[in-house]
Amino acid sequence: MSMYLLLIAAAMLYAIQFIFNQKFQQSRGDGCDSALMFQMNVAIVGGCLMLILNHFHIKVTLFSGIMAMLYAVDIILYIYFSMKAFANANLSVYSIFAMLGGMILPMIYGIVFCDEGVTVAKVISCVLITLSLMLTFVKASSSKRCVGYYLAVFICNGMMAVISKIHQSNAAQCTDSRSFVAMTYAFVFCIALVWYGVRNRKMVLLMPKEFALSSGYAVCNGLAEMFCLIALTKLPASVQYPMITGGVILFSTVVSAVMEKHRSLKSICSAVIALIASIVIIF
Repeated sequence: MSMYLLLIAAAMLYAIQFIFNQKFQQSRGDGCDSALMFQMNVAIVGGCLMLILNHFHIKVTLFSGIMAMLYAVDIILYIYFSMKAFANANLSVYSIFAMLGGMILPMIYGIVFCDEGVTVAKVISCVLITLSLMLTFVKASSSKRCVGYYLAVFICNGMMAVISKIHQSNAAQCTDSRSFVAMTYAFVFCIALVWYGVRNRKMVLLMPKEFALSSGYAVCNGLAEMFCLIALTKLPASVQYPMITGGVILFSTVVSAVMEKHRSLKSICSAVIALIASIVIIF
């Protein structure tokens, strides 16, 4: 039961982190430089948080270092394709592809490579979550090239979960969850710094408000990632990620209702279906 509580907390933190991201974009803009600066600060604050939680001791293994580097590259690619999608695509379709990727790819990996098996509960849960996501669809025009961005976002978001599962499944070679998250943040910072330097050749400091917003995101994201990694040591990926996806939909709807006073019938139905899907997969 404690692992399920960690997943509930992670889903809640993932939903809350969107507030900080949205507020940062409203203050700084959503361009490439803004996104890179955001990620650099998130990496610094998130890495420091993991250091504190691990009593300033980071255990490094070659396997975990390789996995952390792959995870960091995947994060940067996800950010890049997300920025392209934000500029050209239908954002409701983008969100559907991102969340389905985060659910379907790790589920397939768990079933095919980890012998987790297909159950009626898993199938019902995935169908319900897909239905829940479809209710968030908003029709809008988008170019044909956006299909490529959708697929890239689908793959990149899903691969984050797959890499996490691969790392946590190799207990003899992997490090602890806090050290892995800290290493990932270190690689994210280095990649974002080089990318930003190539584009600008000088650094611009964040305003105090922007620093606070990106730091809030870092705390939520870092803790959520850590909780998911811990849960993966006990729970199958084919159960964990549908539950996370359903939880994020539910809590995002709640956050949106509180922050924006927006309570459409479709969003309420979507949240209720997501809640049912998350409960079904536990049993």
